[in-house]
Amino acid sequence: MADLGQISVVIAEDEPVILHNITKKVENADSCFHVVKEAANGLEVMTLLEKETPDILITDIEMPGMNGLELIAEVTLRFPSVHIIILSGYNNFEYARTAMRYGVKEYLLKPVVQNDLTAVLLKLAGQIEKERRNLERNILSRAISHVKEEELSPACFSGKSFLLSLITLGNLPSRYVQPRYNPHLPALWDNIDFSACFKDMSYISHFWVIDESCCLQKFLILHGDQKKLSADRINSALYQYLTAIPEDTPFHIVTAGEAISYQDIWSLAKQIREYTAQTTLLHSRDHSICSPKANYSAPDYKKLKAETDFLYQITSSSELIKYLSESLHRYEENRVPQQYAENFIYQCCRTLPLLFPVEETMCQAAMNHILSALHESADIDGLCNQIKTTLSELFLNHSAETNADSLPPKIRQYIDGHYRQEITAETLSRHFGYTPSYINRIFKKESGITPLQYVTSLRMEHAKELLLQDIDIKKIAAVTGYEDARYFSRVFKNETGLTPSVWARQKKEEPETE
Repeated sequence: MADLGQISVVIAEDEPVILHNITKKVENADSCFHVVKEAANGLEVMTLLEKETPDILITDIEMPGMNGLELIAEVTLRFPSVHIIILSGYNNFEYARTAMRYGVKEYLLKPVVQNDLTAVLLKLAGQIEKERRNLERNILSRAISHVKEEELSPACFSGKSFLLSLITLGNLPSRYVQPRYNPHLPALWDNIDFSACFKDMSYISHFWVIDESCCLQKFLILHGDQKKLSADRINSALYQYLTAIPEDTPFHIVTAGEAISYQDIWSLAKQIREYTAQTTLLHSRDHSICSPKANYSAPDYKKLKAETDFLYQITSSSELIKYLSESLHRYEENRVPQQYAENFIYQCCRTLPLLFPVEETMCQAAMNHILSALHESADIDGLCNQIKTTLSELFLNHSAETNADSLPPKIRQYIDGHYRQEITAETLSRHFGYTPSYINRIFKKESGITPLQYVTSLRMEHAKELLLQDIDIKKIAAVTGYEDARYFSRVFKNETGLTPSVWARQKKEEPETE
């Protein structure tokens, strides 16, 4: 698919006839080889290399001024990217051994045979092509991470000839926790041969696979004929090719809508990442086009918030697990993007300590376990089973939960016996082993008022009895649980609409009923 491109060659030989003969044989080896300069000795070569660095240097050993071995030592030190071939009319192993110390591996005897020279040149051409692709890949990798180095941009990077695709294996990695990777997912990359995918697309000159921070995501950057690069065709080819991976493995492909220039790679990569995060569905195998002005329909945020708010009405762990499962199935049926389903799971786990008497650290661990495994779940039933298993274990091993129906009577009984003492939400939490929010919620559901409102109502009823007996207000405040008589009077007025003295006087003036 890819051609070798132009490979520049400099030849150093002090005998003109031999120099001309070698030049002809180099250019006969393949059309990709181009002799850019000829030199009679090492000093001339060094002058040439100061102006332009070739891919290959072919040099004789015996030359005046600076011989071949001296030239090799200088070139390998100052121009290490140059590949060197030594020519010598002497079958002397010492020359070869000296050259090998400098890293030179190619050694040919004169007179040079065309087939031998061609074989060596093509071997070096393969190495040069690999080095070029690696250099380009490193430059593109830095560009996609917004570390652009314009001075390193290869000549082939000109024009609008790049097309980008972001490929994800499995579901998207969690935004909230470090994902737990199933080894079989990253290993799938080893079996994906993009060359086979694009074998019939001759207009693609090169492509590079660039790693993202998550090992399950990679950018594919294609370079080729701008007029023939088609996002739809590339996207469809990738999709058809990836459908061969195991059916229980979700994957997502997002391809840019049009070819771009090297300078635009970062901004488009950023756009593709954002588009992928906003649109990718759970457990799907799909592909889409991200155009420069891509739009995507956002879910109904009010509805999503209402579903999260409903959590505060749940009073049992089984009810919570059922609600989670039903909600996630509904998300998938309505094609709600993964990030919203993930946010729902996150919010549910965050509210657990407020809903049930479970330790916050244990809830955090449960959330980490669920969300870290999210990307490798194959279907919604598997994900819901994982949630059920994790939360059931949480409630079984880390909860002091008792029967929800038996708790309110126990709270009422405790308040009845202690309302003259100081009672706070924290007092009840310590005594019963539940979070204050859980105690409030479970008591209010059964009684219609909170525990502290019940405390106040008992105190006021007792205070009314004492007021009718003409007992001093300070004493009434003290025996009903208030240290400050003025504060007691304010509470009494808030509850009855009258101050204690006015309430008592009116009650005494009321006619007695038979």
